Amino acid sequence: MKKDNICYYNTCVRLNKEDSPSSSSIVCYHGDIKRHDSTNEECMFITISDCYGKIILHKTSYDTKEDFIEKIDKIIEQLVKFKEHLVSDKA
Repeated sequence: MKKDNICYYNTCVRLNKEDSPSSSSIVCYHGDIKRHDSTNEECMFITISDCYGKIILHKTSYDTKEDFIEKIDKIIEQLVKFKEHLVSDKA
């Protein structure tokens, strides 16, 4: 039997400068959690939040780990493109 709530990876990074009154952050988590029926379930999620909202992307029970990684890759690709746009002379 697995132990309760085994954590493999867990980070929380504040996105604002230290002296900012805003509370933006990103959390990335991977671990095994104990369900209400005493079984263990793998849990993977990314949470991006700020003062006004929160986005939670999680691996669903029907996703494979590779499906979740593909979602992350698509997000990274779009963020890179958006950043390139912002730093270009067009923005």
